[in-house]
Amino acid sequence: MVETLIIEGGSDIRNGSLRRGFHELLSKEINEDIIPRIIMGNGKNEAIKKFLSKTKSVNLLIDLDKNESFRNEDLINNNLKTHENRVFYMIQEMEAWFLSQTDILTSFYPDINWDDIIMNDISEIQKPSDDLKDFTRQSKSRMYHKIKHSVKLLPLLNTKKLAIDFPDFKKLIDSIKN
Repeated sequence: MVETLIIEGGSDIRNGSLRRGFHELLSKEINEDIIPRIIMGNGKNEAIKKFLSKTKSVNLLIDLDKNESFRNEDLINNNLKTHENRVFYMIQEMEAWFLSQTDILTSFYPDINWDDIIMNDISEIQKPSDDLKDFTRQSKSRMYHKIKHSVKLLPLLNTKKLAIDFPDFKKLIDSIKN
């Protein structure tokens, strides 16, 4: 049983709690009594350091910051290869999850026509957070803010679609459930 989930992302709650946003997302797929304790790891290096300092029952969710073909290289470079069955990636960043579900972006940014934004393979976008910020720059209501808006967008994600579009999300859910 996974007792702890360390996630790359800000732990500062002045702009909202990413921990809470991830908890709400996971609770759509996992019974409340088995959702692991979520620890936000701030940056990727800090999250990895926290993960490696734990001895058991811990998973790690981090950005790959590259496409899927770099997974093995990232595992090796970060001394995670021996733990690869407990390391899960947001490819390339969490914002790719949002860009893959423009219906939630339409409700969150109603003044942007998301149909005009052609999305091919979302996982190939090199810096989804920058793209999302650029797409929302003209919004009359708000420009995308990595923490403040992620907290609100995470619980809106369709977890079934997320599991299809991003296999590591499904693997993470399965790992927690088993």
